[in-house]
Amino acid sequence: MSDLAYTQPDADLSLTKTVSNATPANGTAVSYTLTVNNAASSVFNATGVQVRDVLPAGFTYVSASGVGTYNSGTGIWDVGSVPVGTNRSITINGTVNATSGATITNTAEIIASNQPDRDSTVNNGVTTEDDYATRSFTVSGTRVAGTPPVLSCPVGSVLFDWDTRTWTAGSLNNTYAVTGIGNINYTVSSPGVFVDDPAFGGQSPSLSNANNGGTGTTDVALHQYLDFADQSQTATTVITLPTAVPGAQFTVYDIDFANNDFADKLTVTGSFNGATVIPTLTNGVANYVVGNTAIGDAGSGGTSADGNVVVTFSSPVDTITIVYGNHTTAPAVPDGQAIAIADIRYCNPQATLSVTKVSSILSDPVNATTNPKPIPGALVRYCILVNNPGSATATSIVATDNIPADLTFVPGSIRSGTSCGTATTVEDDNNTGADESDPYGAAIAGSTLTMTAGSLGPTANMAITFQATLN
Repeated sequence: MSDLAYTQPDADLSLTKTVSNATPANGTAVSYTLTVNNAASSVFNATGVQVRDVLPAGFTYVSASGVGTYNSGTGIWDVGSVPVGTNRSITINGTVNATSGATITNTAEIIASNQPDRDSTVNNGVTTEDDYATRSFTVSGTRVAGTPPVLSCPVGSVLFDWDTRTWTAGSLNNTYAVTGIGNINYTVSSPGVFVDDPAFGGQSPSLSNANNGGTGTTDVALHQYLDFADQSQTATTVITLPTAVPGAQFTVYDIDFANNDFADKLTVTGSFNGATVIPTLTNGVANYVVGNTAIGDAGSGGTSADGNVVVTFSSPVDTITIVYGNHTTAPAVPDGQAIAIADIRYCNPQATLSVTKVSSILSDPVNATTNPKPIPGALVRYCILVNNPGSATATSIVATDNIPADLTFVPGSIRSGTSCGTATTVEDDNNTGADESDPYGAAIAGSTLTMTAGSLGPTANMAITFQATLN
């Protein structure tokens, strides 16, 4: 008897991707088409098929059409079933949102199928398997320096000017008092080697006017001159504010490229109460922008504006993180490279208080607590919610509520908290005692209810509830 060979029955799936235009211009339409094929040699119809295609920065999603459904938030295309010998396709439509010269790469992979596949494994990230597909386009057009957004500051702004500050050469952590904001901390770190060069202010990081972005002035900026050991090393600058600001804007000088030397890459992010904030980056002639990253691809002198990148935060931010390193077009071991972070304009912090009041009927003399009605003798619960949607901390907050004559306040019913549903902290009826600062206070005098808070930070709430009887 000869040996027996057993082949497991399967559904042999493969994935292909095409792009409608390999050289689209910024702002124009472009689309990707994904196709899943179940080979004619397969035994099974494929079921439960899913493809993950997370759209890259530089491509703004508009719509999708074809078989199944596509979720642009998760990047998941629910394909469903793919019968033997058939294809299932979807087209994802969008617009180009990247500057001229940017190469946008999009990858996709089959991540789920209820049947085995003879030559690939779903969701394993192996790029050489036939269930993985990638396509790129390069943004066409003649590049010009972009126009940054206008920084809008509702209550004015303050300039953090390096000319009026000191930074000991080589130091990595400094704090500065800024009028109207408080103490702002700057921290720089990197596994790379900071270079000591008198032309750049001595031991880096340091203040110097070597790179001035074409301003033609003697204004100094914070220079970071580094030798990175490899392409993956970066330098990180973290700017920590004591309170959020509604916006900020600054320029980073000299994001450029030198062949077989370096390829500057700058990524800027922010945060507000722990949530990520993405700024707008505006390119210079020597770099292109994809999302919140700028990449140098042409040369620029340190005193030229060609390497400038303008960073604009148009929404509240309390932390700014600047990561500087190299793009993949740099050599494996880059040579020395430098950037300079210029003056920063901060919008003045703004506290914006809003108040809402809601009521609910707790009981009435006829129906008790079963579907009570607003009839004489009914017990009503009121909640007053004060919110700070602004970027600054509000202090010494006082709010009052005049109880009308057709209501009788229920003594001992005041409660406080951060929301109407969680206001359970007991507040007595007078304006003295520890309950007035735990952290909120409330008191009743005659028919006037007064609420107080020492402070209310950005996005914070103060809720006060009380009960009254309907006369």
